[in-house]
Amino acid sequence: EAASGKDDFGKMLMDALQEVNKTQADARGLQNDLMANRPVEYHDLMIAMERASVAMQLTLQVRNKALEAYQEISRMQI
Repeated sequence: EAASGKDDFGKMLMDALQEVNKTQADARGLQNDLMANRPVEYHDLMIAMERASVAMQLTLQVRNKALEAYQEISRMQI
């Protein structure tokens, strides 16, 4: 049962990272379209860029909290 929970957490983490990567790729694609002078709605570009930025900030904050928790656990006396 514990191994299943570990696998579920790992899968959830990988899914979240893939979603962040997808939002960044979408924003990058719209930026490339704009630079190539293809028709792009500016508000769609700005929304995509902001979404990618927020997703990345969230990912970094979760990483920081996980690292802090790991460091706290490693300092515990057994």
